[in-house]
This record gives sequence, structure tokens and C-alpha cells, in this order.
Amino acid sequence: MYFEKMRRSMKEPEVKQGWSIVKDLWQLVWPYRPQIKRALTWICVNELLNLIQPAIMMVLIDHVVNQSRKEQVDHAALLGMAGLALLAYSLFYLAVRFKNAWVFRVLNSIEFDVLAKSADKLLHMPPAYFAKENPGKVVGKLHRGVKESIETVWHLAFGLLPSLATLVITSVVLFAVRYQAGLAVLVILSVFIYTQSKLKHRIEPLRKELTDLQEDANAYASQAMDNIVTVQAFGQEQRELDRVLAFWENKKSLEAKEHRLTETWGQINRLTFDFGQVAVFVIAAYGLFSGALTLGQLFFVLMLAGRALGMAEVLNRSYKQILKSQEDIRRTLHILKHDWKYLAPAPEEPASIQTAQGLSLEACDVGYIYPVATLEGLALEKGSKPALSGVNLKIKAGSLTGIVGLSGSGKSTLLGLMRRLDDPDRGQILLDGIDVRDLDLAEVRRHVASVGQIELFNTSIAKNIAYGQPAATDDQIRKAAELANAHEFITELPKGYATVIDNKGSRLSEGQKQRICLARALLCRPAILLLDEPLNHLDAESAYQVKTAIDGLRGQCTIVHVTHQLWSIREADQIIMLDCGRVAEYGTHAYLMSKHGLYSTLYQRQILQQSEILGLVNSCGLN
Repeated sequence: MYFEKMRRSMKEPEVKQGWSIVKDLWQLVWPYRPQIKRALTWICVNELLNLIQPAIMMVLIDHVVNQSRKEQVDHAALLGMAGLALLAYSLFYLAVRFKNAWVFRVLNSIEFDVLAKSADKLLHMPPAYFAKENPGKVVGKLHRGVKESIETVWHLAFGLLPSLATLVITSVVLFAVRYQAGLAVLVILSVFIYTQSKLKHRIEPLRKELTDLQEDANAYASQAMDNIVTVQAFGQEQRELDRVLAFWENKKSLEAKEHRLTETWGQINRLTFDFGQVAVFVIAAYGLFSGALTLGQLFFVLMLAGRALGMAEVLNRSYKQILKSQEDIRRTLHILKHDWKYLAPAPEEPASIQTAQGLSLEACDVGYIYPVATLEGLALEKGSKPALSGVNLKIKAGSLTGIVGLSGSGKSTLLGLMRRLDDPDRGQILLDGIDVRDLDLAEVRRHVASVGQIELFNTSIAKNIAYGQPAATDDQIRKAAELANAHEFITELPKGYATVIDNKGSRLSEGQKQRICLARALLCRPAILLLDEPLNHLDAESAYQVKTAIDGLRGQCTIVHVTHQLWSIREADQIIMLDCGRVAEYGTHAYLMSKHGLYSTLYQRQILQQSEILGLVNSCGLN
């Protein structure tokens, strides 16, 4: 079971998770295996050619030493060897250029794929993820993780792998030429590996704490900016600034501690490398004095040892980059590598429905429990308290149905299941008599449109209305706006439909924004229109305009209207009263009032409140 796999992954030891980063990165580049094999081949060829340089210098030095002992210098041989050296260098740099170009192309393709996959995952995450995670935190997490993943792959391709290849090849050659020098290099590398493992275990907790702190700081700053009007209205600018500065003070302290650790271990490594170079020099010098090595071979051994230790330093830098990026990469790959499909997959041959002026809707013994346990925002298991339990209802095609109830009674939850934002844990949602799970998701979304909380994009009004139908003509956009009672106020704006909605429509009234959202839904010409509190927070005039637009749609599509404003659904064909996730009552307004049940009580309470407010207005002479 998917959730069970996720629970097991939570219990993996930290060391195993650390090693899994490399495996996960390999899975990331798995589709590019042929190109990567060629790139690795070129890296190895490149490093083998790199050995030609010190080998040629060895031969040249020995030749010069031998020639210096003769009375006549062989100029032709010397020039020939110099020409051969230049040819070898040219071939080497040509191979380097070809290798870099090939590796760059592969990595560029991988970078594009990672960015595309991360964007795709972000857009297909369950809505519950964003209900539990701050969106700014999610985007920041993915952005950093993708950036660090790509940088780490670059370090692997241009730093770690070439360095590792050089290290292996030079060590083998060193053992062949002067095994004592090879042993000295091996000892130095062993000390280096030991110090890096100690650094890793000491720095990993700091990295995780820094990553958590960075995410929390970004999320908090984003939240303050989203609510800047409230912050300024209550004069809390300094308080918010102090909170953000507290985050950065903690970050500065942790970074200082991290810097001290890396610098200390870095100095130990550099000192170890210096000792290693001196040791190799002494070993090679004894070889020269004993006659086991020529002067050229001495130079060859010193060059190889210096190159091996230099590559160890490059490995050190690459390893530091992996350590630095490990936590961000782990969190990002956690998102990218898991299947985030939270809906039941459509059958191989999905059913189809015929578009009509309205489709019927049914809920058959529907039960639903919200997920509660999470792993970085991913729901793992269900809670114990059901949001819906045994819900049965029938909505006729082309009818207007009101769904009402106290807060937390399951109204919006039921609407979400009708939109197929999630699947019920028990029972069925039927669209025109067909289980929505037997339909293609795109077909469900094509027939069902919704208007919920006001959600506008930072673009023109026309593009906001046409969001669900990007190919819509200006005439179609205008007709949708007219149906939503939005055309008149839009044309009164200086730029009309070209007016750009900035900062979530701060210059528009709530009623105007709601009507734009309604026009967006109507442009899709839905068979079913779901309305989730469309009159909420609207003044009387705005509510009247939206209500008039809704009434004008009756008979053109099936309308399901969730509301707390009971007056707005008095003329509905049926009203469904939910209480504690169950259907408590249903029927027309007149029928429910005659039953003197929960609906009647709530309705009379609202009428009484309105009467009291009206009486207060009259007594103050404000009417």
C-alpha cells in the first residue's frame, strides 16, 4: 500500500537516507543512461590523455639529461619530442573541449527535465497538501531543492567523477612506478576520508536545522506580506520585523558554527595534503639517490602525486557541496520520486456522458475522513472523525439545490467530492448515473465548474474570465460576463476587459471579484455549477447582483448552492440540511419550515438577527 511504503520510509535511519541521495540523483538522470555512458567514457579518455603530459615531460627531462652528457646534442630528436608533446597537448585540450560540450548538453537536458518534473508535480499535488503547507514554503522548498540538485549533478559531472577517475588512474600508475609513493598517497587519502566522515556526522544536524529555519523564515515573511494591510492597520510593522530578524539571527549563529566546523576540518585536510606531498618528495628523492628512479621519473612521480592530492581537494569541495545540498535535495526528491496521485485511476476504457442542459448528481452512502498524519505535507493516514457519514442525496438535472448547515457540517467537503478534488472513502458520487471514478478526470472537470473563494490571477480581466477556456473569443468572454452581471462594471473601468487585476484585485469590490469568478465558470458552459458561499462577505447590493446572476441560470444547468445565507435559497427546488456530516433534513423551503426542525430554527434566527439590526438602524435614524 502506498501509505505503508511512506510510513516505512519515515523510519529509515539517517545514514541510509544520506546514501540514498546519490541513488535518488541517479534515478533522476536514469533516462539519460546512453548519453551518460558516453560522457563517462569521454571523462575516462580525457583523464588517460591527461597522463600523457607528465609522461612526455618525464621522457623530455631524461632525454635532456642524457644529451647533456654527450658532446653533440641531437637537435632533431629534441625538436621531434617537443613537437610530439605539443601534439599530445593539443589532442588533450581538444578532448577536454569535446567532453565538456557533451557533458554540458546532457546536463542541460537533465536540468530542463528536473524543472519540468518539479512544475508538473507542484501542479498535481493534492489540495490537502496546500491546506497543510504554506504555499510560499512549498515553492521555496522546491526551488532550492531543484537548484541544489542541478548544482550537485554538475559537481558530480565536472568535479567528482573526473577527479575520481584521475585519482584511481594516477594511484595505479604511482604504484607501478614507485609503490612506496603510492602507499603514501593511499594513507593520505584514508586520513582524508576519515576526516570527511567525521565532518559529515557533525554537520548534518546543522544543515537540517538551517534548512528548517530558512523555510520557516520564508513562510513567515510571505505570510506577513500577504496580510500587509492588517499588519499596518494594527501598527505591527516593528513586531513583524523583530520576528523576521529573530529568524535571521538564529540563522547567522548556525551559519557561523557551520563555518567554524568546515574551516577547522578544511585546515586539517590541507595540512594532511601538505604532509603527503613532502612524504612523496622524500620517497621519490630516495629513489633518485638509490638509482631506482631517473630525474624524469622523479618529476613524473611528483606530478602524479600532486595531481592525485589535488584531485582529492577537488573531491573535498564536491563532497562539501553534496553535504551542503543534501537536506534540500532529500526534501525535493521526496516530492519528485513519489507518486502523488491521490485519486483512483481512470479505467482503461472510461465511461462517457452526453452533454446536456444540466446533469443529475447523486451521493450514495458517501463517507469521507480527512487525512491528518503527514510527512512534509503528504497525507499518510486518515483521522478517526468522519467529515461525512452515510450521505445520500439526489439532485435532478437542471434543478437548483441549496446545501446548508452549521460550520463544520461537511458542506464544502461534499462539494469538493462533487468536483472530484478527492474520492470518498466509502460510497459513490454519481454524475448522470455514472460513478465519477469510472469517468476520465478531464471529462468530469469539463462538465463541472465551480465558484468558491475568490481566486484571481495577476493578469487582465479578460484572461481571468477565459482561464478555463484560453481559446475563447472576445464575444464569448463578454457574453459570460453579461450572464454573471459583470459586463456593466467592467466596461466602466478605464481599460475595460484589458484592465489588469493587481494584488488579487485590491481595487475591485468583493462583489465585482465574485462576479468575475462566476463569469469564468459560466464561460465553460458547465452542465453542473457548484457554488461554495458565493455571497459570503458581500454587501447587500453586491449579494443582490450575484444572486440575480445565479437566478438567471436556472434551467440552463444544474446548480448546487452551498450557503449560510438561507434567504438566498428559499426558491430552490430542494434544500439539503447537513448536520455533523449527515443529511438531517431535505425538502423545499416551505416543507422544512413546516417541520420546525434545524433548518426552521436557523432560518428564524437569521430573520430575527436581521430584524434586530433593522430596528437598531431605525432607532438611530440612519435609514
